[in-house]
Amino acid sequence: MTAPKIYNAQIVGRREIAQDTFEIECRVPDEFTFTAGQYVWLILPTLKYDDPRGSRRAFSIASSPLRKGVITMAFRASGSGFKRTLREITLPSEVQIAGPFGHLSLPSEDRPVVMVAGGIGVTPFISMIRYATETLRPLPIVLVYANTSPARVVYADVLSELQARNEYLTVAHHTGAIEPQRLRDVTPDMRFAEWFVIGPQDMSIEVGNFLQNEGITSKQLHFEEFYPARKDRMEQERMVSDGADIFKMAVERSSSHIIITNTDGRILFANDGAEEVTQFSKSELLGQTPRLWGGLMSLEFYQDMWQTIKVERKIFRGEIHNRRKNGEEYDAMAHISPIISMDDELIGFVGTEEDITNQKDTQRRLEHREAQDRAIISSIGEGLVVMDNDGRIIMINKAFEDLLQFTEMDVRGRFALDVIRREDDAGNDIAGRAEAYAKVRAGGGGYEILPEQNQYFVRKDKTRFPIALKVSPFFAKNGVVGTVAVFRDVTREKELEKMRVDFLSLASHQLRTPLSGTKWLIETLQRGTLGPITDKQRAYLDELYESNERMIKLASDILSVVRLESAAAVVEKKDLLVRDILANIKRQMDSVAKSAQVSLQMTSAVDQDRVVHTNEDMLMNILESLIFNAINYSPVGKEVVVSVFGGDGNVVFAVQDSGIGIPAEEKQHIFGRFYRASNAKRMRPSGTGLGLYLVSVLAKRISAVIWFDSEENKGTTFFVRIHSAEKK
Repeated sequence: MTAPKIYNAQIVGRREIAQDTFEIECRVPDEFTFTAGQYVWLILPTLKYDDPRGSRRAFSIASSPLRKGVITMAFRASGSGFKRTLREITLPSEVQIAGPFGHLSLPSEDRPVVMVAGGIGVTPFISMIRYATETLRPLPIVLVYANTSPARVVYADVLSELQARNEYLTVAHHTGAIEPQRLRDVTPDMRFAEWFVIGPQDMSIEVGNFLQNEGITSKQLHFEEFYPARKDRMEQERMVSDGADIFKMAVERSSSHIIITNTDGRILFANDGAEEVTQFSKSELLGQTPRLWGGLMSLEFYQDMWQTIKVERKIFRGEIHNRRKNGEEYDAMAHISPIISMDDELIGFVGTEEDITNQKDTQRRLEHREAQDRAIISSIGEGLVVMDNDGRIIMINKAFEDLLQFTEMDVRGRFALDVIRREDDAGNDIAGRAEAYAKVRAGGGGYEILPEQNQYFVRKDKTRFPIALKVSPFFAKNGVVGTVAVFRDVTREKELEKMRVDFLSLASHQLRTPLSGTKWLIETLQRGTLGPITDKQRAYLDELYESNERMIKLASDILSVVRLESAAAVVEKKDLLVRDILANIKRQMDSVAKSAQVSLQMTSAVDQDRVVHTNEDMLMNILESLIFNAINYSPVGKEVVVSVFGGDGNVVFAVQDSGIGIPAEEKQHIFGRFYRASNAKRMRPSGTGLGLYLVSVLAKRISAVIWFDSEENKGTTFFVRIHSAEKK
């Protein structure tokens, strides 16, 4: 087990959200990520009022993981020194956040979910429901929520908004205790649902027992206890000495080695992980001390350990060398924590070990091969940097030094994200780098930055150069052990690209003049100005006219692509009302739909006075292109639906049709230049394949995000997410 990561944070907001209930808003670093349903420890630097439980508390996160840089939490007011301090703390105020922790998460399958909450226990469910709503998951969710009075309903406004936005969400409010028998009514087949129960201990036990009696399996039941009930000293000592159920529930099946001892180090409880790591059975472990498999470290090591955990009452962390029952030696990372009673008495210890033998072996092998690797790597002409699984630089090559002007002494052992700055055309740091690297290290696959994405590395002297970059994990037998990034200076490639763009611009522009002349000549012949024409001649002239029109359209599209790709000017943005955007769409596209005998429908799930901050012409171009495609590829008599819905700080426009759809194997290419899906080419052979590419380029220019859902022969929905400004 690794120590929890601690982040510097700042409380920036506080508001009352129910009777005696408050929400706090914390600004957190961009690299902080969590899963909907998790919690954190909030650590205050000082307490205005004394609190025997200290200056930290666990709080569930109420905000969505998609809201970066800020998390929200809720708490009931009480007389504790911690919460009194929190209610009166000056805003903004510097604090620390540890975590995230917890195993609650939405199921991977879209099976029914029932959430049973009591009081403040609804908080993690708010995060989970927000995430399901924002990601448009068709996940049936029923929230059964009980409070002592309507005035104490937490996040009542948020739940009301989520119900309006999420057709799959049902909220059932209860005043007073929940009668377990009424849970049969909340879902047609309660045995098929996933059940989450959070609330007071009595409620959780009663509901849990009822569901188990109804045949709900333990795999379908999910509990989370963030605020353990206070117990007197005798009960605490009984928990430690007897290996109480609360400890067993938390650690029995953990793959990590976990033991609980008394103050003399005698083992009172050992989990399955301890058996697996040490190879001693539980009966052999109980009553013994950890010297049964340890004792190989120096006397000074053990003296320091006992001084830390018994005298100073602090957590001890360190690498330790032990021996299994069969005599095999292994390396482990040990964490030993004192257990302190409510009366501030030391009553035992919790010890964990994480077997790091394979990691140590990998490290030794890497060190042994480093000299050979360096000889190979130094000969590579492209810049290369190798990072360990924590993101620290362990190796660079000569090309790295030449391109970035850093020596190995400058960077070795430092976090790569601290050394290598990557920025966009405007000089802004690229967002999401930490998350991308973390995904690679977690085995999520590599990623690539192409020259046309216009990203730059910054040298030591603050100058910069355009890059192409590829980041990949590298593996040992047990999984990902590090990350390698290869990059190159694409200045010359960009110059060649500019030459290409200039040529295309000139060629397309020069083509338009003769093509326009040809069009005029064809129209002259079609009108019979130069004499009568036969039906056969007219047919040939019509085909010639259509071919010439396609050439004019292709030249125009190429010019549009060239202009957008080469545009360096800042995009001017302004505030637009959703109402005006929809009205413009209706006015521009209604006649197009009617001529194609397709019905154009407009719906909105957001306030019509909601404000969008963007470039009006580019947004309208995007939406009109998507709607035009939807109309063109929809059967006669069908409808195209343009809908609007909102999330935290964003507005999403959706264009839905029931047309030919996109073949699954072709979806990845749909935004490519000159690419058209095979079924689209069969239906309308005359397209240029530049429409959706232009849409994607425009979206990037206005910092919009575009994606789609599609199934062949069942239709397509395109989504455009843009920033929402404050209502004026």
